[in-house]
Amino acid sequence: MPFSFPNLAKLLNMSKIPTIKNLGPVCEELFTLIDIHTAEEVAKLGAIESYIRLKLKAPRRVNLMFLYAIYTGLRGRHFNDLLPEEKEKLKAEANTKLEAIREESQQ
Repeated sequence: MPFSFPNLAKLLNMSKIPTIKNLGPVCEELFTLIDIHTAEEVAKLGAIESYIRLKLKAPRRVNLMFLYAIYTGLRGRHFNDLLPEEKEKLKAEANTKLEAIREESQQ
């Protein structure tokens, strides 16, 4: 399920992760764990891939709120504005990908 990035052009002029709406110093610190240091890198990875990498690296510190914050931030929206159906789609896609990665690593 592809998601569009209507604010991508704006993001390309940014550099620090906290310039993305909803992402502050805690997120910026966590992103360094996966060697992501700029807003451009977050935008290039996208919300789902960013969340998955963070979740695999710091499972106790990363929850679905990070996914929602990244997704809405990349679109210039506040995470509280995320619709229930958007949450379900994001959660389902992230969980499907995480399960596949975990199954693959057990083989």
